[in-house]
Amino acid sequence: MLLGTFASLRWGELAGLQRRDGDLDAGAIRVERQLIQITGKGLVFTDPQPEAGKRTVVIPGLIIDEPI
Repeated sequence: MLLGTFASLRWGELAGLQRRDGDLDAGAIRVERQLIQITGKGLVFTDPQPEAGKRTVVIPGLIIDEPI
């Protein structure tokens, strides 16, 4: 919840995150996919739209040390 709020990630981007996308030492998250609802197919992982949606987002220092 904190990551979505303070790193300005959309719901689909948050849902698409995988453990390998985070680098806590560098304080960054790589956004490489999103989870979207497609009628007749359900939830599907896709590339972020537009292509510029693939990006590295800085994790604000105040939430890195927060307990999970």
